[in-house]
Amino acid sequence: MGVFKLGALLTVVGALWLLFCVHRLFCGLNHPEAMDQAQLARNLARGDGCTTRFIRPLSVWLVAQHAAGGDLMLGRHPDLMNPPLYPGVVAGLFQVLQKGDVRPMMAGKDGPGAGFRCAVAAARVLSSRVCLWLWVALAVVWFLVAWIRYIFDRLRPGEIGLHATGTVACLLLAGLAYAPKLSFGVLSVEMFKGYAPDLWIVCGLGVPLTVLNGWLVYLIGRRLFDRRAGALAACLFVLSDTVCQYTLSGLSMTLAMTWTLVAWLALLVADPWQERGQRRGGSVALALAAAALLGLAFLTKYAAGWLLLPACLLAWRGRGAARGALLAAAMVAVFAAVTAPWLVRNHGLSGSVLGLAKYALLEQTGVCPGQMLERTLQLGEVALSWKSLAAKAARTGHELWASGGWISGAMVPWALFFAVIFYRFRSARANAWKWFAAGAAALLFGVTCIVGLEPRLQESPALSGNLVVLMLPLAAVLGAAVLWVWVDTLNLRHPMLQKVVVASLVIAAAFPLLLRVTGAPAGRMAYPPYHPPVLRQVANCLNPDEFMVSDLPWAVAWYGDRSCLWLPWTPEQFYQITDRHQHIAAMLLTPLTLNARFLTEISGTEWSAWAPILGYLQFPADFPLRAGMVFVGPGLSLVEWDLQQTLDIGKVGGGVQMVLACDKKRWRTQQHDAPARQ
Repeated sequence: MGVFKLGALLTVVGALWLLFCVHRLFCGLNHPEAMDQAQLARNLARGDGCTTRFIRPLSVWLVAQHAAGGDLMLGRHPDLMNPPLYPGVVAGLFQVLQKGDVRPMMAGKDGPGAGFRCAVAAARVLSSRVCLWLWVALAVVWFLVAWIRYIFDRLRPGEIGLHATGTVACLLLAGLAYAPKLSFGVLSVEMFKGYAPDLWIVCGLGVPLTVLNGWLVYLIGRRLFDRRAGALAACLFVLSDTVCQYTLSGLSMTLAMTWTLVAWLALLVADPWQERGQRRGGSVALALAAAALLGLAFLTKYAAGWLLLPACLLAWRGRGAARGALLAAAMVAVFAAVTAPWLVRNHGLSGSVLGLAKYALLEQTGVCPGQMLERTLQLGEVALSWKSLAAKAARTGHELWASGGWISGAMVPWALFFAVIFYRFRSARANAWKWFAAGAAALLFGVTCIVGLEPRLQESPALSGNLVVLMLPLAAVLGAAVLWVWVDTLNLRHPMLQKVVVASLVIAAAFPLLLRVTGAPAGRMAYPPYHPPVLRQVANCLNPDEFMVSDLPWAVAWYGDRSCLWLPWTPEQFYQITDRHQHIAAMLLTPLTLNARFLTEISGTEWSAWAPILGYLQFPADFPLRAGMVFVGPGLSLVEWDLQQTLDIGKVGGGVQMVLACDKKRWRTQQHDAPARQ
């Protein structure tokens, strides 16, 4: 089979395989960071700018410290936690799927700006029927041109990835234009089969990005070694359970991996030009382009910006001390130019170029255990000692190394990569990239240990803070290369035996994912703790301009489409907000805290101030919320309750699943669905 036909076949098979995994394993978003960025993308698509409905008390404190007159800006609260690029890409996807019919919800008196109006007009054009057939025609013409060049032996192997990526991109845009109009509504419990925006984030963005990353892995492997190494590396990468779980998670890691892969490809192409002493200007331009791409990776995942350091060292190699230093300085300048506008925006709103992200060092330490820091309304002087930071790094490193499912999900490429470290290639360039990958992986491992990880979801190797995964593509490339070296040294008599050996290793790499897919299919939703119909039902009890608090604010903001404050650290801070700043109309408690163990997960932890409520549902006498409603049993049936009266949990059949406390009765007595107030 020709190279062109084999590449097209593998692309289609890979995309269909990932879609089948989505069908079997996806039950909605279940990572807090993914929901946070999704609701931020929806606000961007509506013309509300970088505003968030998931409000952290620490963000309220920072905004009040730097806003004029101490304005908390709770109505249009700026997002200070997430970099902007991934939510911006998802917002563009939402606009195209909504056919340009977006309605700003929180826009000011002047309405959306000219940039937003241009984006809406562009979305309407891209989603029109005329544009649909134009994309289809362009895909067909692109494919036919590549096919004709292949027939007449004019298609070079390096062009296959370009033609395949262009054809797939045109077909993807045609599919987005053909897709039905996206709705952010949540159906009732009886009719709910899944949340459409969740599915589109994965199928419309995650799957195409993973296929594109597979092609980039192939191109890097083919240029660094040969075609066999590139094809095997792409298979090891796409078929790993870790990559599949990141695709299904809706996290920004997949997009950050795309930017880094294109940056590595640019540095790899620039390397031969510099070695031959030809096209020196082109080599420098490619190195600067790699720095710009790493700046985009930084704007997708802040900690990915650390990769600029090994990239500068790699570009410095072979250019001499003075010339290499100038190139490294130019790369730093390009990186700063790409990232500066966003950093200036953050500094103007919070006094910090990274916003809330700079406080990640303090989280999960002895002085700020768990997620207490983000739930604190007033931050005083916090002394971070080297001892507490070292203890956090050791704890995170142990969890990442010994308990991280991401290693077993990509066990074969990582095992081959560890073997590559002790192998010396004949090519000096291959050895340089080997040490570059090893050094970058060690650097990202150290940064991850210091910054910390979010709590790991059960049976999921996708960790939102695991930066080492960014080096998995290079690990697959180097591991595939050394594997072919070992297979060639076996001197197998029949070529079919080589294919059997390689195919066996590919099956071993895909075995964890195969076992996961052949297991029980995923349910309709990731409950507990996420139940989109109930969250939307609770949110509909409030008007769009009203305010609530919850222990699950990212899900309330995404599925409920209401502004929600993370439950403050202490009840006193709760009183301070509702008495002095913003009236809190409701509070929602979910299985995230109600199902926690009282002695080990509530008492003595960051939730200890709320222990009487979370453990025994005993509200203080001066608590401002009076009317209550509990969701009990597997069916989440409703039971009304006066918060000042003791709730006999033993008489509530099925157990308490959720608790809603309001300032007044906001629901119908005889109906399960609360009235919608849009």
